[in-house]
Amino acid sequence: MEAPPGLQLLHSLENSVPGGTSIFMDSFKAVELLKQQYPEDYDILTKVPNTFHDRNADHHLHYNRTTIVL
Repeated sequence: MEAPPGLQLLHSLENSVPGGTSIFMDSFKAVELLKQQYPEDYDILTKVPNTFHDRNADHHLHYNRTTIVL
């Protein structure tokens, strides 16, 4: 839990949604667009760390890292 997966692959054999609509997105493309259109925001997300938490009845896990990891 300290280091969440850096890459997840999702594979769909058949899409039942008409028109190809999907709730999934290309995060690499989204980050590239952010970098091009909002360079100051991109810079902040690559340099300012955030603390992420996962709390349940038995554990409290936390990890500090930037939102966008280069």
